[in-house]
Amino acid sequence: MSTEEGRPRINQKINLDKYEQIKSTLNKVKELKGKKNLLIEEKHKILHEIQSLETEIEGIDVAIATTQKQIDSLVGKTVTYKSNIDILQLRCDELTEDINRLKTNINQINEDIDNCKVLKLHIEREKKNLEMERDSAVKNIALLEDGMLAVSQRKMISVPYLTKYDELLKTLYKNFKDVQIKMEVALKINNI
Repeated sequence: MSTEEGRPRINQKINLDKYEQIKSTLNKVKELKGKKNLLIEEKHKILHEIQSLETEIEGIDVAIATTQKQIDSLVGKTVTYKSNIDILQLRCDELTEDINRLKTNINQINEDIDNCKVLKLHIEREKKNLEMERDSAVKNIALLEDGMLAVSQRKMISVPYLTKYDELLKTLYKNFKDVQIKMEVALKINNI
């Protein structure tokens, strides 16, 4: 009886050990399933975050591309404006030289006019003082009047050029103002 009774106890002990092992294994499987479910949830969260980040990166890429296009456009405009300013500066220098030349001519004409005025006054005094040499004085006055006419004609020839240069200066000023306004707008846009 003891052998028969011993076997069931051994079998019960073995079965109990197996049961404990199976139970432990099942608990580990449950625990692993729980961890697996947590990992799956975490994986879904991470995938969702990755999708969100990818969408955000795409948005940033679009913003960068748009900004780069704007920068390229502004750089192109800046180069164009600088080129226009350089051209206008050269034209301004040329016009300044022409104006200086005309001012010199005007000064010379004014000196000639002043000289003629002085000469005319002197001749009028001489006329009063030299009534006896009237014919000679009349000839001199006629020559002086011809000289004044020539000076006046030179002045009349120069005046249209002065008017033309005045119009050119006004146009140049207007163009400089337009470029200045455009540059201010470009700078304001660039600052935005």
